[in-house]
Amino acid sequence: MSHNAMRKGTRLRMRCAGSAAILVLAFSLPLDAIQKMTLPDFGVVALDGTNTQSGSWPVQGKHLLIYVESPCQACVTVLGLLTKQDYPQLASNTIVLVGGMQPNDAQTVRKQFPDLAGAAWYADPSRNAVTSLKMQGAPVIFGIQDGTLRWSISGIPPDSKRFRSVLNTWCAQ
Repeated sequence: MSHNAMRKGTRLRMRCAGSAAILVLAFSLPLDAIQKMTLPDFGVVALDGTNTQSGSWPVQGKHLLIYVESPCQACVTVLGLLTKQDYPQLASNTIVLVGGMQPNDAQTVRKQFPDLAGAAWYADPSRNAVTSLKMQGAPVIFGIQDGTLRWSISGIPPDSKRFRSVLNTWCAQ
């Protein structure tokens, strides 16, 4: 390879690396690369105590799946960021899954977040979702499109304004 070709290749790699760095800074969210997969079917419990399967969730179009546990201060923080004022359509496109809790206890959590009252809430007392979705902690938000997991955000986002923008844009499309 000639010296000029090597310089062009180096410049291209630097330009690509620079572009990637700008994208990371621009979004500054811990978006996790996940293997795109169909939402797995696992057992959960509706807040009325009815056993159901995640495969029965209506996830056509774009939705959010928010997995939280209790006690988990990071989970409380993330749920607190999701308000009707910022997300007019968020609740109708959101599924909140409360791990490690019975339906009555999950209902208590739901009451603490009235802006998400319109979301579909489920309890996951056995934490089936952790294994099925290959999670390593909570909170985790998944972007679902037509029943396929597309992306995830783990933990507390460092920039709440960009976080709101990402979720609002996802649900609006």
